Amino acid sequence: MLLGRVSIPAVLFQLLVLGLLYYFFDQFSGVDASLASLLVYVPMQLMLRRTVGSSHRKGSRLARQQQYTAAIPFFLRSLTYFNRHRWVDNYRFVTLLSVSNISYREMALYNLGYCYAQVGDKEKALIYLQQTLALNPDNKFAKDTLALLKL
Repeated sequence: MLLGRVSIPAVLFQLLVLGLLYYFFDQFSGVDASLASLLVYVPMQLMLRRTVGSSHRKGSRLARQQQYTAAIPFFLRSLTYFNRHRWVDNYRFVTLLSVSNISYREMALYNLGYCYAQVGDKEKALIYLQQTLALNPDNKFAKDTLALLKL
C-alpha cells in the first residue's frame, strides 16, 4: 500500500540530490561527505515542508485531534495556496523534496470533505469529496467516505 503513495521518480530524484551533495562535499571539502550531505539535505527538506506546507500540517494536526471545525480553515488556506501556485505542487519532488504520489491539492480537498463530514455538513463534504475524485478518480479514501455519506 505504501508504494502506491510514493513516487518512484521522486525517490530517484531525492537520491540524485543526495548523490550530488555527497559529490560536492567529497570533492570540495575536508568533511565526511555522507554526514555533511545529510546535514544539508534533512534540514532543507524539513524547512521546505514546514514553511510551504505549514497550513496543511496545522490542519492535519487539528484533524488528528478531532478538532475538525478548527482544521477546516487551514485546509482551505492550503488549497488556496496550491491552487494559486500549482507548479509548487506539480513539482513537489523538487520544490518540497517530497516523494509523495498524492498532491497537496488532492490531500486538501479530501481532508476538507472528511472534516465537513465529521461536523455533519454533508453538502460541503460531498462537494469536496467529488472534487477530490475529479482530481484523482482512484482516491480510495474519497470513494469510501463518499460511499458512507450516501448511505
